[in-house]
Amino acid sequence: MEDKKKIKTFGKVLYVLATIARVCLGIATVLLVLFAIVVPIIFSKVEIEKNRVAIVGIPDARVEIYKDKTEKLNIVVNDKKVDVSKELTSTEQLAASSVFDMLSDTTKEAVVIYLEGSIILGIVTLVLTMLALKNFGKFGKNLGDKDEVFEKDNSKYLRNTAKFMLISYIVSLVVSGALNGALADEFDFNINTIGIVEILVLYMLSYVFNYGHTIEAKKVEVIETKEDKPKTTRQRKTTKKEEK
Repeated sequence: MEDKKKIKTFGKVLYVLATIARVCLGIATVLLVLFAIVVPIIFSKVEIEKNRVAIVGIPDARVEIYKDKTEKLNIVVNDKKVDVSKELTSTEQLAASSVFDMLSDTTKEAVVIYLEGSIILGIVTLVLTMLALKNFGKFGKNLGDKDEVFEKDNSKYLRNTAKFMLISYIVSLVVSGALNGALADEFDFNINTIGIVEILVLYMLSYVFNYGHTIEAKKVEVIETKEDKPKTTRQRKTTKKEEK
């Protein structure tokens, strides 16, 4: 009985955490949608040329970035040159130089397409993750509300959670590949082994719960069969003697 109370409490905690996570991801999804709308507006103020990137069209915020003959990065803000060596660390200078090289070697339209595509794939990833959390929340709610741990739908909710996580994982690989392709001109897919293990564990648990439900159903069937089984001659005689 004590274990059942712990399971119910655990299920309720899972449901609350899954609900909070879904709300947070929903907010992140809205922000990404807004960012997807803003990106073309931002880049309408950007000029991209060979070895030169400039932000124009914004009052009191003209920024020009270029490389001189020594390949040194120069930044000019409102006609005032910024001392890059003082304002940025060596790591930040290297990152800024890489981004500058990426931008100056491509067209503005290509950058916008890359970013918009990555954002859209990111939104899809978030939506799939929310669907996974929705099913995981239902699993937790079932544990908290139902008396039977191996309730029929628990296996389905775990399997659906694993399924949406798997699809989300595959899409996230595409997102990371697209971002790497946009920034470094090469598609580098980062394999998350922990994520794969989590998905496999959820699939395994879904089959465990399905097996548990099958065992429970068979037990109930055996009990009902025993109760409905006709009495033997000896049992009938014993019953008659007891009645006398």
